[in-house]
Amino acid sequence: MAAQLIHIDSGTCVDLVDFNMIGRGSDATILVEAASVSRQHASIRRQGADYWLTDLGSSNHTFLNDLVVRNAQKLAPGDRLRFGNIEFEFVSEGSDSMAGQFDTTVLQTQMLAKSEPVVHSRPVVMLVADLKAYSRLSSKLPAEGLAKLMNYWYEDCRDLLEGREAVIDKFIGDCVFAYWHSDGPRARQLALEVAVILANPSGRLGEAHRKMLKEHDASFDCGVGLHVGEVALGGASKDDFTALGDAVNLAFRIEALTRDLDRDILASSDFVAGWNPEGGSFVSCGACEVKGYTEPVEVYAVE
Repeated sequence: MAAQLIHIDSGTCVDLVDFNMIGRGSDATILVEAASVSRQHASIRRQGADYWLTDLGSSNHTFLNDLVVRNAQKLAPGDRLRFGNIEFEFVSEGSDSMAGQFDTTVLQTQMLAKSEPVVHSRPVVMLVADLKAYSRLSSKLPAEGLAKLMNYWYEDCRDLLEGREAVIDKFIGDCVFAYWHSDGPRARQLALEVAVILANPSGRLGEAHRKMLKEHDASFDCGVGLHVGEVALGGASKDDFTALGDAVNLAFRIEALTRDLDRDILASSDFVAGWNPEGGSFVSCGACEVKGYTEPVEVYAVE
């Protein structure tokens, strides 16, 4: 079923695809260049004939008909969606709002002037957590059940990370990237604590979610990568930062190795270096070939 978002002020339309990332980041499907909009502000995902709206931990919230979105919400024709202070109407095939609209274009609003980004570099502890076999999971579960499960996981990740002093940089579909403003032993210990919990997401599910997974013969597992490195922290304002640099890319590559090595948690040698044995032990998995890197990278698993 065809659906669109219509910008309230300009009347500009944008077609919705199966997965739509709304934000002002370079990876956004629907690019909204406004200071009130986060880089990865919200997502709209099609499940069957329905479209579901999810906030992705935005700074200025996502609103549906003037109510803050805290859980995944199914959209209906005529719904008003607001990201920061930018407002849209949701329309679908056959609704009255579709008549007489402008031709569809790629939406690139520039409501507020860009400010020069503030950037500084520092060493940080990084964590990447990614749900395993998400495509298989989504193919087995009913759309509404999947939306509720994912919303639960987003909220659980947010509570765990923020409760242990982490900065959530972004949610990317079924993945979360976070970092600590330090590379010291406390930050490493907190990161490992979060990793151990996130690596067993099904253990934190309620009875209803467990029953649904069992009924549909679906698994709910997560891989976690840990790394320490120098990153550039920059953003559109002093309070809005994202981590950039080769170390961020390597953190994602290390997490991807969890599938190849059949491990739930992997850490780089930089993360393990100087580790306090009382905080937990690691065992070397050897030097591994990593896509995009000429030299192998030694990784460690939690023992």
